[in-house]
Amino acid sequence: MFGFQVKTESRIVVREAKRLPFFVREKAVFDISLGVNASIDKVADRSTIPQSWNKPIETILSAQKRPVVILILGKIDSGKSSYCTYLVNKLVNEKCRVAVLDGDLGQSDIGPSATVGYAVTSKPVTGIV
Repeated sequence: MFGFQVKTESRIVVREAKRLPFFVREKAVFDISLGVNASIDKVADRSTIPQSWNKPIETILSAQKRPVVILILGKIDSGKSSYCTYLVNKLVNEKCRVAVLDGDLGQSDIGPSATVGYAVTSKPVTGIV
């Protein structure tokens, strides 16, 4: 799930109007409760993470100068938060300390609407929340 390895007996909440891809590597059983208008789709027998998402991570990890600053821009609902979650998890899994600055004043994921949110993590996350 965006580079986050779900452990046995974990509880994952998918927020309203959001999607989370789960890639299962071994036999697994899910206990799923669906809210109003929620649905589940099996979309592939392979990872739903685009291979193109890995190239920038390789570039970041090979950077000689630290800290590395990355700016993610895109249209509404283009996958910015999903990519940032994947990016954070991949970097944290490589022992990087990661800070996220959420400057989307209209749709902040980290803080309340109309605010700039900031968070630092050294552990994998299920989402930029």
